[in-house]
Amino acid sequence: MSVLDTRYPAGPDAAPAEVGIARQLRGRPAFLVAAGVLLVTAICLNGAVQMLQLHFKKLPVPLRHSLGEIPTTLGPWVQVDSDQPLDPEMVDNLGTSDYIFRAYVNKAELLKTEPGLSARLTDLSNRTIQERQKLLNEIRAKRPEAVVSVGVTYYTGKADTVPHIPERCYLADGYTQLPDSGDVKVAGVPALAGADLRVLTFEPEGRGGGARVNVGYLFQVNGEYTSSFITVRSALQSLRVKHAYFAKVELMTLVPDRARSAQVMTEFLRAAMPDVVRALPDWGAYRTR
Repeated sequence: MSVLDTRYPAGPDAAPAEVGIARQLRGRPAFLVAAGVLLVTAICLNGAVQMLQLHFKKLPVPLRHSLGEIPTTLGPWVQVDSDQPLDPEMVDNLGTSDYIFRAYVNKAELLKTEPGLSARLTDLSNRTIQERQKLLNEIRAKRPEAVVSVGVTYYTGKADTVPHIPERCYLADGYTQLPDSGDVKVAGVPALAGADLRVLTFEPEGRGGGARVNVGYLFQVNGEYTSSFITVRSALQSLRVKHAYFAKVELMTLVPDRARSAQVMTEFLRAAMPDVVRALPDWGAYRTR
């Protein structure tokens, strides 16, 4: 008598439903063979995953400290606006609650050409949000090379996708990407170890909706830097790592010239990246776990 015969006896004491099931299974040997094959396959697959130490689901990696703790003064760069929380819908669209969006002004650069504006940066704590924004707009209009907008966003423990890149977001907002876009080697920033910064130039369609903007961005993914979101996805999908995270640093200037804009971004990264890196995880502590 088989195991199934024992479990579902066809004698007078068997319930009608059990009798029916036992008879159906005894009449379908192919089903039993297929079920056995699936069971053996599942056991072997699970054993192979454990033996090869493959990880299909990635564990989250916490930040060393909140992005909001990144200083408001980074070398000569001073944050003019104030950190404001996004509304829940925007946070949901962003895909993370770990973010900062700020505007920094190069006070030393401003002092050379606009000392009056530079002096107004000394007492921002007593200014309202509206007053700060008005000052920022005035500086940006007169000295666009002294202003950098920066966004740092952090993702971990979620899907292996890169939800937002400028190539998609700016085009969705009605901008056109100009052909002179591409990677720029970041020099003089030890924290980035010669990584590439992807610098893209966008214009509003019809030239009537705003100024030309230059946007630069790069990622840190599992301790490495890249300007390619495809490389980020590949790193997140690696079955060899148990933990995974990535952070995106995105910069924007209204400097019309792309080369000059890239130079301004590099100057900002030189001052900012040491503090940004201190907030990001120590990947060496997770890589071998």
